[in-house]
Amino acid sequence: MYKVLLADDEGLVRELLKKNLELSDLPVQVVATAGNGREALKKAEELKPDIIISDIVMPFMNGLEFLSQLQERNLTAKILIISGYDEFEYAQKAISLGVSEYLLKPFLPQELFAAVNKMIEQLNQEKVSEISWQERGVSGKEIDQIEILDRKGPQAVQAVRAAQCYIKDHLQDGRLSIDETAEVVHFSVSYLRQIFKEVTGDNFNEYLIRKRME
Repeated sequence: MYKVLLADDEGLVRELLKKNLELSDLPVQVVATAGNGREALKKAEELKPDIIISDIVMPFMNGLEFLSQLQERNLTAKILIISGYDEFEYAQKAISLGVSEYLLKPFLPQELFAAVNKMIEQLNQEKVSEISWQERGVSGKEIDQIEILDRKGPQAVQAVRAAQCYIKDHLQDGRLSIDETAEVVHFSVSYLRQIFKEVTGDNFNEYLIRKRME
């Protein structure tokens, strides 16, 4: 079951959302509700929900400010924004803050289920990917680093993932170097050096030595 946090300043809306999700066949559980962004942020920090459904217009801290705070705290969740404001700037800003789905009020229960189901499919795919990385010997810390990469774009993901896998497969090679690795994974040495240090916290040689010691 995936944990869901609902945030909306209208109590009736919160209850309807909760009731609809509980009556659905979706593998979700509403673990908390919040009436404003400040309360939602506190509960998100405490409960680490997998899915957050949030209104945009809320007191104390609106939905967009709430999403921005989630990013700053590295709280990762699939996010569905619901709003009564059919304005492009809201949707554009929400997308820049990592929103997975966007629904305009009023919407049908079937539309809610479809949006949540998309996020569940994404979570399922991420679980499969995480298991795959663990089977290849990538640590939990490195998986966290990969999640950071996902926010940096597909090129960064490809560069560091490929480099880490190549290092793992060639730990016994005393001649292994960043030049060789960059050539094999088809990225420039300067780019790989920069993104590798930024994500792992180690430069290439430091990382290689640490993995050999482990």
